[in-house]
Amino acid sequence: VEKIPECFQSVEDYLGSYTLPLIEETRSELFSSMQVLHDAPFAEVISVKQSVPHGSFLYELKFDAWRNINIGSGKEPYSPKCGDLFVLSDVVPEIASDLEQCVRICTFALVMKDMKESNATEDDKISSYLEFRTSKLVEAKDGMRNSVFAVFLVNMTTKIRIWKALHMSGNLQIIKEVLCSNSMVEEICNFCSLQDDSTWDEQLGRRLSLVLDESQATAVCSSVSVALCNHKSSVKLVWGPPGTGKTKTLSILMYTLLSKSCRTLACAPTNVAVKELALRVLTLVIDPYHMDPGQDDLCSPGDLLLFGSRNHLGVGITWKFLMILKRFIWIIV
Repeated sequence: VEKIPECFQSVEDYLGSYTLPLIEETRSELFSSMQVLHDAPFAEVISVKQSVPHGSFLYELKFDAWRNINIGSGKEPYSPKCGDLFVLSDVVPEIASDLEQCVRICTFALVMKDMKESNATEDDKISSYLEFRTSKLVEAKDGMRNSVFAVFLVNMTTKIRIWKALHMSGNLQIIKEVLCSNSMVEEICNFCSLQDDSTWDEQLGRRLSLVLDESQATAVCSSVSVALCNHKSSVKLVWGPPGTGKTKTLSILMYTLLSKSCRTLACAPTNVAVKELALRVLTLVIDPYHMDPGQDDLCSPGDLLLFGSRNHLGVGITWKFLMILKRFIWIIV
């Protein structure tokens, strides 16, 4: 695998340079998982039914209770979810070489959907009903005369998302702006400069000075200016070492854009970071006094939307209480 360069000839060259490293990283993680098969969660397959359309390598599998679910100290017990990669085999492997003993079946299987049975009984709560895509054809039948087991390897959700992003065909203007920009030249939109609202800029500067230092306030003002411009695509980088107030700066930036009715999408690499940023923006919306002593209702609580999973985000009692009390935030499961 070649080292990813620092300069690129085109957007295609940039995206393509990450493809092989992603494949190698995935292979390495899968190899590591195969070394600890004896500790991996597993379950016996109760039934297999092929999904429509026929021959698509898509199956609905029902499992008995999962075993070996405590995969680490301090972690929640394992439960299967979309994106989990399993190996289906007729043995429960202790080491990777045990898979060579498989006679009837040995194939990878990726969880595509968590199937919910409407007629599930109390006994069914200990089992799982999942839709899988396999790498080979699997004999589909309700009664399993011979045992088949599913052994968890790794979750592929992040890798699949990165792969799709590297092969997307949408609007690449922002990426082109990043690759082709000259960091030494500050480009100013001629249209926006003619319509510059100096009064609002001064008011914003005074409000920001109450809660941010000079460099943070400058970053917010600059970012707001380019965000409100409809004439050109722009990229701004807010950076700094840990503990310099980046999350605080971003939350105030989002609050300021919200007060200008500017739709904003914030992403973060971890669920903890997403929840922290959302909570900070939430605090400003609920109690804007520290940002705007003379204003009470700059933003509507109903304008906020949090995308994520209740399980992954770890929504606790405080968040549930706020959701009921303020009715401003929804959890998309």
